[in-house]
Amino acid sequence: MEVAISNRINDLMEQRGLSKLEFAQALDKRPSEVTKWLSGQHNFTIRTISLLSSFFGESIIEVSHKPIPYEPYEPKPLVAAEP
Repeated sequence: MEVAISNRINDLMEQRGLSKLEFAQALDKRPSEVTKWLSGQHNFTIRTISLLSSFFGESIIEVSHKPIPYEPYEPKPLVAAEP
């Protein structure tokens, strides 16, 4: 997921002709932080994703609308330990 987010940020930066330095300055961040974002190794917080979405005026991530199969939890009967 991190790589997909990094790729999306990089694509949006390229579309707008922003260098890493310009992008960092616009967000009041250090260029090293932007480098981490673009590395594909950064764990993004919801706050950062929200900041980036607001900055670009576009979604950074897409949430799948595919239903997740649900299996109700059925507890197993307790078995007494053998002495």
